[in-house]
Amino acid sequence: MRTIALLIAGAVWLAQAGAGGDPVDPAKVTALFRMFLRDSAELPMDVAVTTLVTDAAGREKRHTQGTVRLLFRGYSQQAERFTMKSQAGLMYRRLLHDSMAGDLAVFKAFMLVAPGKNGAPRVKVAEEDGGLVARNIETECPDFEMRTGELFPRRDCSRVEFRLVREASGELAVDHFRIETVNLPAPAKLRYLGQVEVWKYAAEADVQKAYLPGDPRPFLVPKRVVTTIETNKGNIVLTEEHVLAVKK
Repeated sequence: MRTIALLIAGAVWLAQAGAGGDPVDPAKVTALFRMFLRDSAELPMDVAVTTLVTDAAGREKRHTQGTVRLLFRGYSQQAERFTMKSQAGLMYRRLLHDSMAGDLAVFKAFMLVAPGKNGAPRVKVAEEDGGLVARNIETECPDFEMRTGELFPRRDCSRVEFRLVREASGELAVDHFRIETVNLPAPAKLRYLGQVEVWKYAAEADVQKAYLPGDPRPFLVPKRVVTTIETNKGNIVLTEEHVLAVKK
């Protein structure tokens, strides 16, 4: 079992855009992401994880699959802190570590657009190709550093883009996002590939609504997350499929 300070969860609804396609107020989008991070006693998810590692020539070095359990637990805006417990059987401990790459990418994506301690918006909205896109407001970033021997950064500089779609009711909702590290290339020591130069670190995710018994408000949780790490010695692709679990 492994406990890590993380974040996730939230409601799916976004205030409807003004009539006639008027721009969406960024404050309304900020309110949406604040709802993403609402508290939960416990939101259990079963995650099917697939790790695919290839060398620089594209030859497969590793291909493993398994299931881990995630338990999402509350978020504090003032502390900008969140918690999650992750667990797996003994034979899936390595996959548990692998799954943290996608989980942390999801959590960081929401964190980048969540309001800060002072409640100030950290998101900008644009209309593109007939739809709406919400992006984080970029700030000063630290140098890129991977956690040694793992598949997720200790720190980096990321850009996130959320896609907003209109539901049958006329309201807008989030259904997909992409987050990518922008301060690359950089050296790192990765599990499975050793010392490398990281060229690309990115994740894409579809999201879904989920409900807890007795709570009428939906949470927004990951559905499918694909994390891609490209290096000079090969690539790593981590795929995670999430389903709401029956608490054990």
